Amino acid sequence: ARQPGEKVAGRAIVRLVNPSRRMISGRIRPWTTHPASVRLSGPPSLTFELGPGAVRQEELGIEIAARPDEAAAIGCRVEGLGFSLPTPARIRYRITLKRKTGLDGLADVADRLAGAQEMVFLRVGSTFGALRAMVLDGCLALHARIHDLRPSPETNCAADWNGSYIGILVAQADATSPAEVHQLICFPHVAKREDASWFFIGHKQQKTDATVRWSAATMAEGWEYSALVPLSTMGVDARVSGFCFEAMINIVHESGAKPMLVTLFGSKPARLEIDTMADVRIV
Repeated sequence: ARQPGEKVAGRAIVRLVNPSRRMISGRIRPWTTHPASVRLSGPPSLTFELGPGAVRQEELGIEIAARPDEAAAIGCRVEGLGFSLPTPARIRYRITLKRKTGLDGLADVADRLAGAQEMVFLRVGSTFGALRAMVLDGCLALHARIHDLRPSPETNCAADWNGSYIGILVAQADATSPAEVHQLICFPHVAKREDASWFFIGHKQQKTDATVRWSAATMAEGWEYSALVPLSTMGVDARVSGFCFEAMINIVHESGAKPMLVTLFGSKPARLEIDTMADVRIV
């Protein structure tokens, strides 16, 4: 899917195996955890008859409305034999970022990105912020406006995973291991402190490179964030045509609630899942 909300066509493969020494038969009924977002085409059920050791494979057409805040899964109930464990329907998002030159500085980022496509932080059907991005002079330029009722900890506190933050995750387009994911975590409530950002390669924390520039400021019911992050710092050559990307925010969305993690593309940042990071193309 190019963007959340688009419908994606695909197929689900149902593989039946009879490991026993007797004939078995029955009926299977495809089902999904999110019937409002997933449409299964074909007959509502399939009958089968398998001899000892036999294998049968069926294909089902599917159409999924891409929702990064929903972990949709597909399974098959087998009458008389229980049902299969549901299989997650993985969606890989594709986004396009423009490459430009002539940036004046960090203060210029918000204006330069004003016309860039907005990517929303979506969870449980609600939007909690938006991010715009572009490649400017070899840097990943970012601007976000985040809804956060209680940016925490307080201004004089150190950075903390339980507080408000924004995380940027980048890996090379052909990356295969979580150890290749580069993470920049910025804590807006302590933006002027030396420890206001953390940097990781894989799960190993490193010192944040001095070339990373970012700022944060409070706004009504939240905060905004601007950053210039050299692609080379994130393990990507500035001349590449694409890379893997994800962003996350930790925020308090309503009074009295606990902090909540929201991602752009539905990946699990703690696991550094490369296969659910967005596929970025630079033009």
